[in-house]
Amino acid sequence: MADPAESALRDLDRVSRHRQHRPSSQAAYGLALAMRGDLSAADQEINTALTEAPHSGPVLLYAARVAAQVGDSAMAANRIDRALAATNPALPPHQREAALGLR
Repeated sequence: MADPAESALRDLDRVSRHRQHRPSSQAAYGLALAMRGDLSAADQEINTALTEAPHSGPVLLYAARVAAQVGDSAMAANRIDRALAATNPALPPHQREAALGLR
């Protein structure tokens, strides 16, 4: 069975030209890097995505998941709350459900 992080990285690499233009794709890439254990690169991707889209629900949710991955529960909780309150764009229903499940 393929490693989910490696599979996600491969998929995101296929659309890499879009990743640099879409903060949510960049944040997803950051999460995949964190899941693989490349925390420095993950942090860089997440911080860039957050700088570009600080009020994006999807970006904040990915950022929360990265914080949880590295064991920073306070930061994860803060980012989950911000993701749930975000409006630019708001979380779609499936991500809202995921965010509530992380609380």
